[in-house]
Amino acid sequence: MLSRDYILRILQTFFDLTARLFDGKRKTEEEFELELNQLYNAYFQKSRAFFMDTLPEEIPAVFEEDAFLLEKNSMLAEICYQEYHHASDEESKRNWGLKAKFLYDYLNNHSTDYSLVYIARSKELEAIN
Repeated sequence: MLSRDYILRILQTFFDLTARLFDGKRKTEEEFELELNQLYNAYFQKSRAFFMDTLPEEIPAVFEEDAFLLEKNSMLAEICYQEYHHASDEESKRNWGLKAKFLYDYLNNHSTDYSLVYIARSKELEAIN
């Protein structure tokens, strides 16, 4: 029970940090990039560039040895979704959108939890090709 509470606290902290990071209230783009890279390194032990360059189908394998595979994929799906909405160029937008879509579908197929948010976001991202 304590480990589940601990994981839920980590997830809540991550989602709060992500929401604050993408709320548009940052001072400069450089600060945003620095904080975003720190977030990736702190929670995934990989750089933002690593995930940017990794194919969507390869992402779950990155966490296959992790005891919290689904939680990490959920966190990464959220940040990819936010990156999709934040991206200024179409190539980056497409890249992050495809990753988010794949991860939401992965979570919908592998998790025992049912999430209307994941389903809605997956449907939103279906138009990306």
